[in-house]
Amino acid sequence: KVSGEIKDLTLGGTLDLGAASGAPLVDELAEGGKVYGCTNNMSVTTYRTGHTYVSGLVTYMRSATIENCINNGDVDVTVNVNATAYNVAVGGIVSDIRIADADEVRNAALVNCTNTGDLTLCPELSFESTSSTRNKGMIVGGLGGIVGWLRNSATYTFTNCDNNGAITLDA
Repeated sequence: KVSGEIKDLTLGGTLDLGAASGAPLVDELAEGGKVYGCTNNMSVTTYRTGHTYVSGLVTYMRSATIENCINNGDVDVTVNVNATAYNVAVGGIVSDIRIADADEVRNAALVNCTNTGDLTLCPELSFESTSSTRNKGMIVGGLGGIVGWLRNSATYTFTNCDNNGAITLDA
């Protein structure tokens, strides 16, 4: 959890999250936090069963700012949604912006952010035709070049952000 500032950091290599959610730079950018001038060149992969949040830079963001950041790394997410219904969010810069009612400021800003990495979401779902079949699949599926999922009523500011990577839902 980061509530301070991360500045001018460049990441490279690969990140295999195994069966976890996550991102190369920050798991949670908390209220008042700022990421500035960071570049991710790291590819990210995961195979997960459960709620899944994965991105190129930040997993969860609250009332915070991400500015002048680039994700060049591919994000490849496979999620098994056979057991029950799950929330899934995949983004180039941030997977999930969660503004809470308790947040003092209640806004999030992304300024001059670019995603060039390819994003792939592959939900695995087997359809069964038995009487015990439950509602299976994704409750919410968010897939976006900059942000996968925006939650709650708040002010979201996107200035000069663009996606140049391929976005693939392979279902």
